[in-house]
Amino acid sequence: NIVYTVPVNDYFVTVRTKLMKKAVDVTYQDDAVHYTIKLDIHATVMYPDKKIRLDESNITTLKENLKTSLLNDLNFTLQQAQKEFQCDYLDLYVPFRIAYPQEAHYLKENWCNAFSNAEIITDIDLTLDPGGSHDYNSPIEEE
Repeated sequence: NIVYTVPVNDYFVTVRTKLMKKAVDVTYQDDAVHYTIKLDIHATVMYPDKKIRLDESNITTLKENLKTSLLNDLNFTLQQAQKEFQCDYLDLYVPFRIAYPQEAHYLKENWCNAFSNAEIITDIDLTLDPGGSHDYNSPIEEE
């Protein structure tokens, strides 16, 4: 579980995220490794920083902003692993080795270079539960 504080218009909403499923697809073509990483994440609204009611428009904005934050964090982590550290500390070699055992044996000695140059496409399927631990349907006094 990771907690995010997400901007929505002129306030922030705190949400708890949970990774439900991770899919890593790998292909190897023309001596290049290609990954598609898809995460299914469930998020639950915990509370906003103002007394507001989350309507459909706010929920849509919250979901878009949260998805952007999650993708930015994921892509930053991958970029850092590939370009800054040039180290596969995320163990993406494992799905490659399973899918392409002969090629993996050939690339094992030079895997850091192959990983550093791999194309990685990311996607997140986000489900948002706006209920959280707060009753947003109750009457709210304007401040």
